[in-house]
Amino acid sequence: MITGFDAPVFSLPFHWLPFAVLMFVLIFPTTISYMLLPIGLKYLKTTVVAIYGYLILIVATVASLILGQDRFSWTQTFAILFICVGVYLVEVAESKDKSTPMATPAHK
Repeated sequence: MITGFDAPVFSLPFHWLPFAVLMFVLIFPTTISYMLLPIGLKYLKTTVVAIYGYLILIVATVASLILGQDRFSWTQTFAILFICVGVYLVEVAESKDKSTPMATPAHK
């Protein structure tokens, strides 16, 4: 028999503070920041936008560790390492593109 379908979920009193905190976390740092990434790409270098996008994930991991909601694992270590290496490789690729002079077409 499956239990839980008859739980009085909607008859319990509604607590606004946890709901408001959850909506703040969902709306401001995630949704709005991801919606502003294309605008940031117009004015900033790709690596700055990438660092910001991935920094959100690293900050969330560190915050969950500090609050005791998660335990640090090798998977998280490798993920943070891959993020840093990926951003470094993009930076190296961008700096090489800027350092190579543009070839001009030969005039006849």
